[in-house]
Amino acid sequence: MANYNVVIAQGTFGGIAPGAYDFHGHRIELKIAPFDTAARIQEATADAHGVIIGLQRLHRDEIAVLGSNVRAISRGGIGLDNIDLEAAKQRRIAVIHQPVYATDEVATHAIALLLALNRRLVESDHIVRTAWAERRQLSAIRPLHRMTVGVIGLGVIGRAVVHRLSTLVAKVVVHDPYVKSLPAGVEGAGTVDELLKVSDAITLHAPLTPETRNLIGARELALLPKGAYVVNVARGELVDHDALIASLRSGHVAAAGLDVFPVEPLPADHPLLSAPNVLVSPHTAFASTEAVARLKQQTVDDLFSYLAENKVVAGRLAVDPAKP
Repeated sequence: MANYNVVIAQGTFGGIAPGAYDFHGHRIELKIAPFDTAARIQEATADAHGVIIGLQRLHRDEIAVLGSNVRAISRGGIGLDNIDLEAAKQRRIAVIHQPVYATDEVATHAIALLLALNRRLVESDHIVRTAWAERRQLSAIRPLHRMTVGVIGLGVIGRAVVHRLSTLVAKVVVHDPYVKSLPAGVEGAGTVDELLKVSDAITLHAPLTPETRNLIGARELALLPKGAYVVNVARGELVDHDALIASLRSGHVAAAGLDVFPVEPLPADHPLLSAPNVLVSPHTAFASTEAVARLKQQTVDDLFSYLAENKVVAGRLAVDPAKP
């Protein structure tokens, strides 16, 4: 049986010990190394056959210095915007990711943010602690069951969100240019603009690509009805945050629930944190005890399986060298 060397980028996963592992009779030597510069990546992967990363960047320059024996990159997560897929394809390096490891968790988090915004829970907590007499202002809450919610992106997570929304709101409208069939009871919008014009709240579930970067900017926010909510648990760069802050301050957008940001960690002095009616979480929509363990296991096992048997079991091949 063959021997393989695998490098995990430092900071990707905790609880995985370096050393030798047996995988279906193959010996796999695992080590952990920093991936913060191209020089360190080159050094760490000189004799590697596979690489495991989280949010570390592997753009064209980093992929160019990967060791000549590297056959696969296993991304510990859903998004692929930190990997130059075309550069990997040109080098015939497989790229594996895990698009369904936390579907329920992310969908639930999006709904939780929407519910918290609608029921003004952050304000309610503050009033209980500091100004009980002001509680009457909280009665100005629009009933969720009268609202139309727009879902942008109808992948696995988007569909899970739609399923959860279907019993909570009056109408669900979706937009995804790559999806032809819609869940029962859901209306489709041909463009993002059409969706925005009728949505009392939007929730974003699109991947980050050159086409979707700043998908929601000042023009798009202005199309929303006054008092709308914005929820984003996908990628921070889908939203122009300067435009969102301006819309929140003007009162056109009533509130925003965000789990992702253009810069992470978000600086303590970032103006988003002083904007009105913003509820934030630290990129933890994926989190649960089961999901974290599942991600770690699937990311490692799929890389081992690809190196040893040329297949993946739990995840998906975003780049498959076997295909033209």
